[in-house]
Amino acid sequence: MRQRLLYSLFFLAVFLIALLAKLPAALVLSWAGPLPGGVSLYGVGGTIWDGRAEQVTAAGESLGALQWRLSPWSLPLGRADLVFRLNRDNEYLLGELRWSGMAMWHLSGLDGELQLARLWPRLKRQVPQLAALPIQVEGRLRFFLDELALDDDGPRAHGRINWLGAAAGAPEPLPLGDLSLQLNGREGTFADAGGPLSLQGTLELNGEGGYAVEMKLAARDSAAPMLGQALAFLGAPDALGRYHFQSAGRLGRN
Repeated sequence: MRQRLLYSLFFLAVFLIALLAKLPAALVLSWAGPLPGGVSLYGVGGTIWDGRAEQVTAAGESLGALQWRLSPWSLPLGRADLVFRLNRDNEYLLGELRWSGMAMWHLSGLDGELQLARLWPRLKRQVPQLAALPIQVEGRLRFFLDELALDDDGPRAHGRINWLGAAAGAPEPLPLGDLSLQLNGREGTFADAGGPLSLQGTLELNGEGGYAVEMKLAARDSAAPMLGQALAFLGAPDALGRYHFQSAGRLGRN
């Protein structure tokens, strides 16, 4: 009797999934009500399994156009597995998302290129120490992440983030060269590619949203004189002419 009931529920689930596959994504989303995280979709087309949106916003900020493919077989397991691609002007972000709640998500195969100047205001809200820095930034962020996750094991990431054509400063950004952050779980390593800024450093995360950053910075001979003057605000250099920077805190949720 129990086995027959399980079979019946399985075939009912298959029937409902097949039925939903024929429904327009816009109609299904209108039934679902507001999306979590302050996300809104506009110009929705296709089906719920293979759809698109001309515009996506999160907390009032435009993220660009979205395409997605949702696996129907993940829903009975209490999660959503989807492949996505975001496009905005000359920026893009693509990967695979497994989502099972606001605090339970896992990204894999993440590849993208974003303009740091657009991300800078949000980063400053996430990291209070950045909010106090009246500097401008330029350059592109290139993402190559095998994993970026937040779940019961806490935040973690594996892969590399490159800051290409990096520039930062006030009132005008100063050229820094190409910089990178190599991530391995909850640890990261900062490095430079031989440009105006010499950079070495580490990043550590804990399971509760905390972080600690340590950096050693110096201006190479090819750097603009203003870069050395800016680094002097960090204090006195060590015996090798490097300036030390440390920061620790908790990532915000804004």
